[in-house]
Amino acid sequence: DDGYKNLDLYIKGDCQGIVSGLPNTVETLAPSTQTNPSTVLGPEAHVQPASLPSQATLQNAKNLLRTCPPPQVKDASGNCAIATSPASMTFYMYRSQDHHTYPLENVNVADLAGAMWYLHREVVASVPRKFNVSRILRYMVTMQNTAALYQRTRRQFGPFVAFDSGSAPGRAAEWERDGFNVGCQHVDEKLYGYFNADGAPGRWYSLPGPCPEMRVGSKTPACMAKWPGGACETPMVTGAPDCTYYTEFAGEILLNDLEGIKNYATWWVGKDANNGTVPNGNIEYNSQTDRGVGMDFWNFRNDKPACDRRMKAVTNLFKRKYPDLPEVLPDYPCL
Repeated sequence: DDGYKNLDLYIKGDCQGIVSGLPNTVETLAPSTQTNPSTVLGPEAHVQPASLPSQATLQNAKNLLRTCPPPQVKDASGNCAIATSPASMTFYMYRSQDHHTYPLENVNVADLAGAMWYLHREVVASVPRKFNVSRILRYMVTMQNTAALYQRTRRQFGPFVAFDSGSAPGRAAEWERDGFNVGCQHVDEKLYGYFNADGAPGRWYSLPGPCPEMRVGSKTPACMAKWPGGACETPMVTGAPDCTYYTEFAGEILLNDLEGIKNYATWWVGKDANNGTVPNGNIEYNSQTDRGVGMDFWNFRNDKPACDRRMKAVTNLFKRKYPDLPEVLPDYPCL
């Protein structure tokens, strides 16, 4: 294991039964096992969209595009300067997911470059897609980490924490000392050519939630009360130990629409001599040949212009689907 395979940048089947905190979503059963091609055939899943950010949030986000370039902030005189205390930051985070919807807590998320890095490496290089991932979700996230973290490290982000099935064991002393901070790290730029506008490779984030040491299904009320996590109840992110981030759903796109596939469930499947279902040879991306079969969207993983085009295709699709939302928001470095 190279450290990338078990991160909660995706939905796992053992997350079934979690009640979503997002309004107007459809609760569905856990996906079937992926070992038999016939188990994933059927109609494409449809999820009703959650509520989008409020007009006040949207106006605030648009104002961000006219402020200081990250990581600078306005000082007391109105000039752009490097922050000398925990800064409030609002930006997009992305998550690869199947048709389930559940709270964005005790998970790992990414900026767009980091999300595409993950999809390219872990999802589209297998048939069927790993964990039945079918869509890219976007969230508008406001965060401000704790003063305790900044005073100890002089950094805006905490260390990245890898969540697996909602659990990141062995971090209790960190949570108790610094609070439930949003973590950040870069992906390996040598493996795939996805970079941000500031030239930095993709970023992954960690969002600690209630009872972060325990796995999904094992989080008791007592544990959640003692270890509440960092999700704020309102958009007023205070930087208190239990209020370091607030997330708002900001749209979703389907991988099928991004790639131009009408129905993935039949795109990669054929029939054998006994009329059984078998893979037909189509695959979105083959890591050995650095190309797809039946499509070319993911060709050339280290070609930065090709990776830039894929990222632009994502933002263009979000813009067409959600024209009132900003296409991009500021990128904050892992500092």
